[in-house]
Amino acid sequence: MKHIRPYNFRNELLADLSTNFDRLLSSFNNIPELGTSEISKTNWIPKIDIKEHDNYYIVYADVPGIDPSAIDVSVDNGVLTIKGHKESEKKEEKENYLHVERSSGSFMRQMTLPESVDSSKVKAKSKNGVLEITLPKAEKSTTRKIAVEK
Repeated sequence: MKHIRPYNFRNELLADLSTNFDRLLSSFNNIPELGTSEISKTNWIPKIDIKEHDNYYIVYADVPGIDPSAIDVSVDNGVLTIKGHKESEKKEEKENYLHVERSSGSFMRQMTLPESVDSSKVKAKSKNGVLEITLPKAEKSTTRKIAVEK
């Protein structure tokens, strides 16, 4: 009788709950969309600053050493997406010594735009390693009083 212990419903329930929760969480590791997304592959994400002016917003993204043709900027359903690919090579040669380091990787940043942005007039330019995206605000709608006829 010394080795027999009473059944403890609460402990068994917690053990089952813990096992099932661990199984649920581990199942997320097997979803391809989560494990292989563009964001999970990236090893570098550009820093971004956003400024608001009276008639437009400006987004500044630090993209040093990236050719502007390797950057893709798009606006779709009110979401601004900045994608690109970065490759660099650093070579150092000395007498009887050669050292080469290469790095590459893709990046992606997305942000939801305010409804006031006129996406048809968005412009982007890159200069000295800084991507500048201008997001004009749409014309403000004016309230017009409508007379009700009798």
